[in-house]
Amino acid sequence: MFSSTYLKVQLYQNANGDDEARLLEDFSFLTKDGVLITAKKGFCFDGASVPRFFWRIIGHPLSTKYIRSACIHDLLYATEVFDREKSDLIFEDALTHDNVSDWKIQPMYGAVRIGGGSAWKNHTAESIHKNLNYIEMETIA
Repeated sequence: MFSSTYLKVQLYQNANGDDEARLLEDFSFLTKDGVLITAKKGFCFDGASVPRFFWRIIGHPLSTKYIRSACIHDLLYATEVFDREKSDLIFEDALTHDNVSDWKIQPMYGAVRIGGGSAWKNHTAESIHKNLNYIEMETIA
């Protein structure tokens, strides 16, 4: 379950010319196992890693249809607070809460399982440490 219907972001292009979003206020997702994950204001993310070829079918990486799910998933990857498999399962669950169609969820989940390893391996201790400033977690009883 998400803390709000809307995600307030500022869109911009990074130094490489890629689209990114910066959170303008805190945003939370409650996982099905009772962990409240809060992405803090200022967190920057690039959205769902949808290859350009599939944009017409799935949508733009920062599509409003799943930007909330992508934000939480990018945060989990950036901080490595869970292992990659659990982070991907949370993404799949978040997509369900975002009311994304099953025919989109399965390929998006499959894509992160197949292609997410390269993004995961590109993290440095410094980047993980920096991004830990943008996450809060709490177990809800």
